[in-house]
Amino acid sequence: MKQTPRDRCRRLKVQMRGSNPNRWMVEITYRDGSSPAVFAIEEIEDLSEIVETGPDWNTIAEIVIVLNTPTLRPALEAECRPLQP
Repeated sequence: MKQTPRDRCRRLKVQMRGSNPNRWMVEITYRDGSSPAVFAIEEIEDLSEIVETGPDWNTIAEIVIVLNTPTLRPALEAECRPLQP
């Protein structure tokens, strides 16, 4: 069963919250079917370097960015809403 961005957001929050001092967690999914790449970054502007040094940016299917808060509470639905264009 394919996970939705909201499911992945919850998983990333549980996996990384409190265990990493960086502010943001980023999951990049590529169209080639490989496992998503997960990064912890301090500033959003660091994401451009990750994208530029990775595979061709045209192969990116999705990027999920989650705030890494230091608490151990479960992720709320409102925190996992995808941005609307």
